[in-house]
Amino acid sequence: KKFSKTPIEVIYRGLDFPEIKRKKQTSDVISLGFIGRLVKLKGVDLLISAFADLIDEYPDLHLQIIGDGEERQSLEKQVQSLNIQDKVSFLGYKDKNTLQNQILPSLDIFINPSQEGLPTTVIEALLAECIVVATDVWGTREISDKSDFILVQPDDPDALIRGIRKALIQLDAHWLSADAVREKFSRKKRILQYANLYKLLCK
Repeated sequence: KKFSKTPIEVIYRGLDFPEIKRKKQTSDVISLGFIGRLVKLKGVDLLISAFADLIDEYPDLHLQIIGDGEERQSLEKQVQSLNIQDKVSFLGYKDKNTLQNQILPSLDIFINPSQEGLPTTVIEALLAECIVVATDVWGTREISDKSDFILVQPDDPDALIRGIRKALIQLDAHWLSADAVREKFSRKKRILQYANLYKLLCK
């Protein structure tokens, strides 16, 4: 847009995501979750530190870390050193069907402390009607502008804590709809968008 006078059209990735029903809570536990590769870029160590600082204030919190990678052993040691093993679960790799139909619908808050551009897991968490806390990097802010989407500064544990606190405050009062995100990232509609563009170029 800065270098061209030609109108620019953004076509977002298309995702197939099933219509889901949120799982009813059967306990007082507040479930927080992260999904992704366990590598430095993802910032899971910052999430664990922030989570540990919140436990005294919110004793019903539980953190699920879904995924695997080279940092897993280090992250498990971090959890042990903070003495929060009973509050954090490492679930390892899970297939797409399990994530979409079982894990995401059961999470209250999804947290993405990564410094990646436009993370698929954030889109899927919003489609699953989770409250989302994510770092304000690259295209992440373009995913949604709804109140269920909380952006925080990257690589900042204090900002992450504030973002999670804000999400926790919203838990009792929020009503989420995935309609806007589903419209923006519909695979069928993105295909039609490409088709219309090609027709225009072929004239």
